[in-house]
Amino acid sequence: MRATQEGHVTDRFSTAVDQLGSDELETRIGGLHALWRIAEHSARDREAVISIQAAYLRTHLPWPPAGPEAPPADVPIDDAVPLEVRSADAQVALTGLGVLLQPREQSWVNLDRSCMEGAGLYHASLTQASLVSVNPRHAGLKTAVLRRARCVLADLRGARLVQT
Repeated sequence: MRATQEGHVTDRFSTAVDQLGSDELETRIGGLHALWRIAEHSARDREAVISIQAAYLRTHLPWPPAGPEAPPADVPIDDAVPLEVRSADAQVALTGLGVLLQPREQSWVNLDRSCMEGAGLYHASLTQASLVSVNPRHAGLKTAVLRRARCVLADLRGARLVQT
């Protein structure tokens, strides 16, 4: 019975990861939600899901911004197209990551060179996180745990860092 359950989780995990490579936005979002659900129900897979979501953000939401949809680096936050509009899948990955990184024992994550502008990472545990060259301008980091996080060359202008 246990082997059957593990096989089912493995199949769901593989399918969700495959969906992240789809050209269809809805399919990628479905894959991210499936991974999030797997992480909530399978402690064994939690760290792998966190790592995959972080890698997804590093590749799909790079800093500095790239591509035709990317806002210029110097655009005021009020003039930038919201992340959920310009990159809905990246917003889902950030939201899932924020939930999965609630304070817990092991919380290392690599978000190097990610554009987290305006992200909501409230209560996220970013202990020992690598945040090299990230852009969390105007991000919500209220009560986030940033102990021993590497924030080298991070653009923290306007980030809400209350009670961190």
